[in-house]
Amino acid sequence: MQPRILIVDDELSMREFLSILLEREGYSADQAETAEAALSLLEKGDYDLVVSDICMPGLDGRSLLGRIKQANPDTAVLLITAFSTAEQAVEAMKLGAYDYIAKPFKVEEIKVLVKNALEKRTLQRENARLRQEIEVRNDFSGLIVHGKLVLGKRSAGADFR
Repeated sequence: MQPRILIVDDELSMREFLSILLEREGYSADQAETAEAALSLLEKGDYDLVVSDICMPGLDGRSLLGRIKQANPDTAVLLITAFSTAEQAVEAMKLGAYDYIAKPFKVEEIKVLVKNALEKRTLQRENARLRQEIEVRNDFSGLIVHGKLVLGKRSAGADFR
């Protein structure tokens, strides 16, 4: 299944550039002109990565990041901006951004960041799946062992002697 990426930027040329670039890399890319439009798309479907500009009219990229992390903490968010400062980068990372990149960026740089963010997302999903599988395998409730009914994962159970 193709990783799904949502590109959020008020500049049409940037959205189209990133969309073409990412689709050539084998990803599925949707576009939103505003953070509000992005939130609407995020309500309708799951995205593996959101690439968002910070400076946009209305809801900005940092606010969008906060809303995304509140609704779905596992969604990776890569923030891009033409107005980069060290303080903004630190703030974005504290808010939960996967990374922060300044415009103009190199094509290879964005490709690597996207690839790494998606690999991290894949590992997080696999980790969650394996944890769930372990829980299911270690759930012995209802099992009778040596005359005792096991009620829960670590329950001593009831003695039937």
